[in-house]
Amino acid sequence: MHLFSHYGPYPRSRFIAAAALALPFARANGQQIDTARALSALRDARTACEADAGALWKRSLCGPIALVDRQTRLVIANDTLAGTHFLRLGDAYVTTLPENQYVANTSFPWGGRTWTMVALPLPKDRYARIALVMHETFHREQEALGLRQPDALNNQLDMRAGRTWLRLEYRALARALESLPDQSAARHHAESALHFRAERRSLYPGSDSMEATLEIQEGLPEYTGQRLAMRLTGEGPARVAKYVRDYEANTPTFVRAFAYGNWPRNRYSARSVRSNLAGRRSDQSRHRSIARAGNPFPAPARSRSGGARAGRRIRMERSRSRRIRA
Repeated sequence: MHLFSHYGPYPRSRFIAAAALALPFARANGQQIDTARALSALRDARTACEADAGALWKRSLCGPIALVDRQTRLVIANDTLAGTHFLRLGDAYVTTLPENQYVANTSFPWGGRTWTMVALPLPKDRYARIALVMHETFHREQEALGLRQPDALNNQLDMRAGRTWLRLEYRALARALESLPDQSAARHHAESALHFRAERRSLYPGSDSMEATLEIQEGLPEYTGQRLAMRLTGEGPARVAKYVRDYEANTPTFVRAFAYGNWPRNRYSARSVRSNLAGRRSDQSRHRSIARAGNPFPAPARSRSGGARAGRRIRMERSRSRRIRA
C-alpha cells in the first residue's frame, strides 16, 4: 500500500513538507538541510534590499525568493502564493517545488510572479551568501530593467593567449584594490588592467561586443551582489581583492564565467548603465556604453611618453605571461 494512502485526501505537497519538518529536513543521504542558514540568508536579503531602497538601480530588489534543496525539492521561501500549501518556519515558509520546474540558481515564473531561486546548500560564509542571493535577486529584476542578455560564449578565453591576458587583468585589478587607499598606486594597477584587456581584445576581433554582452548578463548581477554584501557586512577592498585572486586561480574555464571575476571593473560599467537608465536611453545605446565603460580612473594620457610606457608594460607582461600556466 502506498505510504500516502494512510492519510486520506491530504494534499501530497503539504504532506511532503510536513514530513520533512518532522524529520528535521533530512535528505536521502542522511544529511540535514541547514534551515538556520537558509533563514539567515532570507533575513539578510530583506535587510539588504530594504537598505538599498531602490537606490542602486532605481528599482527595488525586494521580492519573492525560493531556496530549494535539489534532492528533496523542498522550498524555504520568504513569501507565499495563492493555491499552494505553505507551512510556517520562523519568519519563512516551507513547501515543495512544482514537479516541472528544474532546480538552479535562476529566476523563474511561479504563480503569476517572477521568483528568485537559489539552490541549497548556501555558502557558510555570510559575505559570500549575501553576494550569491543578491546576485540572483538582480536576475529577477534584470528583464524589467531592460538588461537581459543572452549567455554569450567567449571561446577566445579558452585559448592560451586570451586566458593569459584575462588572468593578468584579474591580477592587476586585485593589486589595485590591495593598493587602496593609495590612489596613485591603485591608478597604476587599474591602468595596467585596462592595457591587458585592450591587448586581449586586439587579438580577437569582435570579442569586445561578446564580452560586453556577458558583462551585462552576469557581471552586473555579480557587482550588485558583492556591493550589497560589502555594505551589509562592512567588508572592504581587501575582501574583494581576495575574491578576485581566488577566482582567477581556481576557475577552470572563463568562457561563460569571466564576468564574475572582473566585477570590480563593472562598478564603473554599472555607473554608466544607471546613468543611461535614468536618461531613458535605448537598449542599444546602453549596450554601447557598457562596452566603453570600465576605467575607475581617468583614461591614460595619449601622449608619446604615455604610449611608450604602456607599450613597455605590455611587452614586459607578454614576457611574464609566457611563464604563467594558462
